[in-house]
Amino acid sequence: MSDAAGLHAAGPHAAGPHAVELYLDEAADAAVRTLWAALEAVGVPSLATQGARHYRPHVSFCVFDGLDRPSVSPEWLAPCLGLELWFGDLSFVLRREPAAALAVVPDLALLDCHRRLSERVGPHVRRHWDDYRPGRFVPRCTLALSVRRPDLVVATVSANHSAPLRATVTGAAVVSVADGAEVLAVADLGTGAEEAWARPVA
Repeated sequence: MSDAAGLHAAGPHAAGPHAVELYLDEAADAAVRTLWAALEAVGVPSLATQGARHYRPHVSFCVFDGLDRPSVSPEWLAPCLGLELWFGDLSFVLRREPAAALAVVPDLALLDCHRRLSERVGPHVRRHWDDYRPGRFVPRCTLALSVRRPDLVVATVSANHSAPLRATVTGAAVVSVADGAEVLAVADLGTGAEEAWARPVA
């Protein structure tokens, strides 16, 4: 792994909320992007075009405020690599403006990895977001935010998705929720080795 000393350069506390995102193997990534494109084709803005940041298909694993930047370590993320995920059916996160997502089966391996990561991160953040705490975490892969035509989403996803979809975690990153800037990322090189790199948040 490469030296992550660059994490210390930008000051100790990161502004705004941050998340640990899990990234998918090539086939699963393409399958999610196909769903995004299908939603766009019927006039439903997908995660591909929503918000100020550039999204890639992912599962948000932990979300927290007040990250102590110098404490971030590749050891947080490396155990996530190689996790097997199973995406199930379409689900909606019920808010004032609902979000559409593919549900992720919360099997024991996934929940154990989430618990251990949350425990490791806990001393280095001010607050975990409640929906991402162990015991309350509902894993999902977001397709669209602020859904106003759930009927179109249901019809489109039903026509373009066959559950279950198997995915493997091939990368992970600590990112700014606001703009996607990476504090630290790790990737599986496919050879049993891992790579880590730091990109200090501006």
